[in-house]
Amino acid sequence: MMAVFNQSTPRIRVLRYILRYIIVATVIAIAYKFRLISLPATIVGLCSFVGAFFIEASRQSYFILTGREESF
Repeated sequence: MMAVFNQSTPRIRVLRYILRYIIVATVIAIAYKFRLISLPATIVGLCSFVGAFFIEASRQSYFILTGREESF
């Protein structure tokens, strides 16, 4: 009888994940409406971590391929 799982936990996590993005979008929309922020600059800023991720992944791949696995 240990195979019974609580189904509410994954739903709560999904709802919290979705709610987080709704809150961020609402704050950005309000700030844009009051002309407090630049929308293109905000989008670039929020997406900049993707570029940083690819740079770090490339750096780590280089270290692994050249045999120098230590990272700094």
